Amino acid sequence: MIGMSKNLELIKEIKIRQGKISDYQNLAKTHVQSWNEVFHEIIPKNLHYTIEKREKYWKEEVFNNKEDNSVVTVATLIKDNVETIIGFCIFGYNREKEFTDYQHELQTIQILNDYTGLGLGKKLIR
Repeated sequence: MIGMSKNLELIKEIKIRQGKISDYQNLAKTHVQSWNEVFHEIIPKNLHYTIEKREKYWKEEVFNNKEDNSVVTVATLIKDNVETIIGFCIFGYNREKEFTDYQHELQTIQILNDYTGLGLGKKLIR
């Protein structure tokens, strides 16, 4: 986690926007990194995500899935004119049949460890 003195500076630089298909490669990198940061000691290495598999997931299952109509929101940080995705969330149709009162659900939310504690989760789901 980043020190408190830098938090205020960083919060001003972070932008929240809707994800787009052209983000799929950067989303895959962030997805693999954040997943491995959390689960590296819990999940066996042979089950870890790969960038190639996550690129396919983002491109085909999220952005080109006409049945789900998922909405992707990303948190980005621009440094040296390069945009980096540091977190994301996906909203999609409710996949749980027993919760029929709800049409949609938050399917995932992931933030790189270096950027946790900044309130990005709240910003991503608004």
